Amino acid sequence: MNDRLFMHLMEAVAESAAAYRPGARHSLMVFATGTDACAAQSSALEFVASKGWTLVERRRAKEIDWDTESIADDTLRSAANSAIERGCALIVYQDEIPEDA
Repeated sequence: MNDRLFMHLMEAVAESAAAYRPGARHSLMVFATGTDACAAQSSALEFVASKGWTLVERRRAKEIDWDTESIADDTLRSAANSAIERGCALIVYQDEIPEDA
């Protein structure tokens, strides 16, 4: 397997297609696979856009191990496993980011 697994912390604005208040900015954790960091980032950005998010800003990214058992948080581990199976997975943090943040 040539793909690697990356975790991206992003911020984005919800559109009407997303299940959040249109215009609200949220933090997103996106897991994506790719042959390198650029390919995984591109996949992550396309995936987020397909889920109804715009004005996406990547804050940080990190390659993580395929052995997701080392991820202590159940939600993050589940998303990482979904990305391994499907290519991408998205976690949306519920709290809106204030406009002045």
